[in-house]
Amino acid sequence: MLAAVSQAAPRNKIAGNISLNIHSVIVLASVAMVGPVGAAVVGGFAYVSRLRSLPRVAMIFNIGSLGACGAISGVAYIGAGGLDPAETSGSADILLHVGVPLMAADVVHLVLNVCFLAAIQSLSRGAPFRAQVTMMLSSVGAAYVSYGVIALLLVLLWLPAGVGALSIVLVIGPLVAAQWGLGQYGAELTAHNRTLGALVAAIETKSPASIGQSALVAELSEWVAEELALPTRDVEAARTAGMLHDVGLLAVPVPLLDPGRVLTPEEERLVHGHLAEAAGMLRGISFLDRALVGIVHHGERVDGTGYPSKLAGDQIPPIARIVAVAGAYASLLTPRTDRHALEPAAAMAVLRDLAGSAFDPAVVAALGRAIARHAADPVVIPVTRLARTGSAVALDDPPVRGSGDGANGRRHHGFPSGRGMGAAVSP
Repeated sequence: MLAAVSQAAPRNKIAGNISLNIHSVIVLASVAMVGPVGAAVVGGFAYVSRLRSLPRVAMIFNIGSLGACGAISGVAYIGAGGLDPAETSGSADILLHVGVPLMAADVVHLVLNVCFLAAIQSLSRGAPFRAQVTMMLSSVGAAYVSYGVIALLLVLLWLPAGVGALSIVLVIGPLVAAQWGLGQYGAELTAHNRTLGALVAAIETKSPASIGQSALVAELSEWVAEELALPTRDVEAARTAGMLHDVGLLAVPVPLLDPGRVLTPEEERLVHGHLAEAAGMLRGISFLDRALVGIVHHGERVDGTGYPSKLAGDQIPPIARIVAVAGAYASLLTPRTDRHALEPAAAMAVLRDLAGSAFDPAVVAALGRAIARHAADPVVIPVTRLARTGSAVALDDPPVRGSGDGANGRRHHGFPSGRGMGAAVSP
């Protein structure tokens, strides 16, 4: 009953689709109190209280995975020397045969739960299993430790101390504190996302031709960072840098962003200065610190011909190399005044041709793998939200080796026309 009620408790979003609530505490306590079979029942069938709020497939997955987590964690508890808490006495006995085994079961429960969630996300949307495991462990690991401690407190009060069901009242305080802490973290993430959303809205208001580009570059950057098995914080930073890679355009005079305008050399230098402007705008916003180098340096090229600092090779921060490739790919999928939108295969061919000169070959290869892996999530350019963009805002279009003519120093590759101007495309 307690586990079923816990399903109605607030769920705190930690990262992406991951959330926690006090149900985990109840399952961990049941591991010691009612054994593996009982823990399986408590873990899985508590979801019957949400029969009407979840799709059938989600219900089956949650009941099965949480039931399995409860059962296997119960076996781990016994394997670590766990005993019936009611049969233990003395601090040393309780520590060795309840405390240590329950924390071991806590770790097993965490790893199993994360692996089940990573597996279903990998199957459903092609997310790399390893990257998902790493992201979730780093996001919820600390919370699981606190939940394990609260579960141990509940067990000790209920059985060895003889308080019984009233022990629930005594652990409400720690539970509320744990939920509050997670809620604060979730609220901070929500505030960050709102800040990002406001900045993107400002960019797209000033440059309507870039509508949809920020979200697409962010998603592609995240996919590539996951494919390269970067740490979780770098994956998040890559996504954020992709989202805000054009934020410096807010400092560029509106006439220079006219889709039909061909920039003079002086105007081109002014537009290229938008990356330095981005640094000035975002410096001091602490949660953007890690993403800032990706935003400021995504215009660099591995052969040293980029901007703003003409960095080359490994001098370019990894996140900036990722955003450069993601931005170029997204730009190639977008119709311009001098060419049609490219099909994904043609866009990847352009990037591969420039790997080693403009772009990091490892990042280009990772993008190709990521697009293939995420075939269930097609990259779609919404036709109704795109303008035929000219050179003034085609900053992410890749250059041609040795080109020195044309707007922004670019000459396009003799791009194929695709299936039609502005056609939706998917890999």
